[in-house]
Amino acid sequence: MTQKLHVGTPIHHFQLPEFTQFISSSLANLSKKEISLGDDIIVTTQIAKLKQQLPELEKLIKLEKSAANSLTASQADKTRDNALTAFFQTVKAGTKHPNAGKQAAAKSLLELIKTYNGIQKENYEKETALVTSLLAKLASDPYQEHVETLDLADYVKGIKSSQDIFYDVFLNKTDMTISEVRQKGKALRQNMQADYALLYSHLQNLVTFDPKSDYKAMLEAFNKIRIEYTNIMERKQKKSSKKAEKTEELAVAGE
Repeated sequence: MTQKLHVGTPIHHFQLPEFTQFISSSLANLSKKEISLGDDIIVTTQIAKLKQQLPELEKLIKLEKSAANSLTASQADKTRDNALTAFFQTVKAGTKHPNAGKQAAAKSLLELIKTYNGIQKENYEKETALVTSLLAKLASDPYQEHVETLDLADYVKGIKSSQDIFYDVFLNKTDMTISEVRQKGKALRQNMQADYALLYSHLQNLVTFDPKSDYKAMLEAFNKIRIEYTNIMERKQKKSSKKAEKTEELAVAGE
């Protein structure tokens, strides 16, 4: 069976995350199949450009989520502080538990958390480091056993979850507006789309002129990803059409 040299894919219809994943999958497939880039200057140059630009595009997607997220570092820190306070207060209350074993576990934990007094008032960086330290100790003996004895696992999970959320918000915070991020992402996407188009058309030409070209494997690898994403887009379109039809049916029924 003769394989098609060109596989149409509606790349220009991809949303930014889809386009980013498409490029990432295309490059990853080359590595997975251990396909040599050869010495063709256009091939090596265009792939190098795509690899160089991909991390920046992935970063912009995170920045867009950060800019669109109303959760600020201050709000995330407050959530973390609340989780710490809830844990500390519960441990303190446990020191008065009627069960001797649980009371002893609570007292041991209380001695530990005394070393973290005032943690909520520290600056972001120091509090984050202290919370990381506290979580590490709570995951080690004998404190891990004490947490289990007092059934405090959910409180500890709450601290860890709020720490992760804060760290993500703080790490990815941006002073750029969502409009600025999207504009930058659009420009970079256009550059990468042009780079990819040049690479793909050049591969087609190489294999057309020489069907036994070493670049046939690379073209086939790209076409595999193009087929996968074409199918994905078709399924999304069908799903969207069915949803629209259902909405229309409900609207008619309600008249």
